[in-house]
Amino acid sequence: MATKPPIDVHEGMIERHLGRNRETGERIEDPAIGGLARAMKLAREKAATMAAVSDDVMADTTQTPAANAIRAHKRILDLANEVTAALDKARDHARAEVAKIEQETSAPPVPRDAASLQLEGETRTWLRTLPDDKRAAAVETALNAGDDLTVGALLRGPAGLSGISPATRELYRGQWRERRFPDQTARMRRIGKAVADVERGGKALLRFVRDLTESPTAQIAAAAQERAAKTLQAAE
Repeated sequence: MATKPPIDVHEGMIERHLGRNRETGERIEDPAIGGLARAMKLAREKAATMAAVSDDVMADTTQTPAANAIRAHKRILDLANEVTAALDKARDHARAEVAKIEQETSAPPVPRDAASLQLEGETRTWLRTLPDDKRAAAVETALNAGDDLTVGALLRGPAGLSGISPATRELYRGQWRERRFPDQTARMRRIGKAVADVERGGKALLRFVRDLTESPTAQIAAAAQERAAKTLQAAE
């Protein structure tokens, strides 16, 4: 009976996260998502090869089932290792791209003169002395007005200097990034979703590999191979 690769292992699951041109509706190329899609395509192709190896080798009547299982087991694991390396490399590249965007859009530019730096510090002190509700209102006003001085003071330096928690500061950072860099923020989300789909596909592929290599026949064959190796080692 033919063995079918998992449906989650398909580059289409990744390509759906590519951005679209607002005017033409065409997909916009993205190096990070493209790399993930290529890795997933490789995974799909190798999964099909794994299935064919399992079906073809186990159907070989010139060898014992145990010998066939050993041959299939090795070939499938070699293919799985190749795919895992490709998926990991693409995922790490995508995560590095997200980290780069996060760094580049983390806060307004740092003031270049001493007077502005001093004013930024004073702004933090002012924010810290405000009641919570008035501080929240001041921050909302700054975000709406594009007030880089106040927002920069809030997003740089320890959160406590502005009278807020680190979690609240990151919430404000996300709001500011969304307003100032909407395209980069949307791209970060798309890459994140693509990475999640790659990880889901990778898990499905691992289950698929286990199903192919951990059948009763394969386990018996592996045990026999291990016993034979120990016997040879003892005889040396």
